[in-house]
Amino acid sequence: MRRERKTTGVAPLTPREQQVFIRLAQGLPNQEIADELGISVKTVDTHRGHVLDKLDLRHNGDLTWFALRCGYLTLEERDVVPDRGLARADDPPFVPAAGP
Repeated sequence: MRRERKTTGVAPLTPREQQVFIRLAQGLPNQEIADELGISVKTVDTHRGHVLDKLDLRHNGDLTWFALRCGYLTLEERDVVPDRGLARADDPPFVPAAGP
């Protein structure tokens, strides 16, 4: 059962959720994300659930669509856009632009 969603806007993603979000949007499998980030597959899945809830999305394909639509990935490269790359620990909270 899914939780009730907030209607006041999009919640900011933590730096780790940002990292998982970008990699999922790029189409990487959970195991590869876990290996890259040094976390368990279960932790990746937990972050995935938080990202989906915060962005009001349902599937990994929605993450890719959102990332492309909001400029976090490019279709040609399917890679991180340089000026919107992964967050560092000292970066301000990630708050995605509202989708159309």
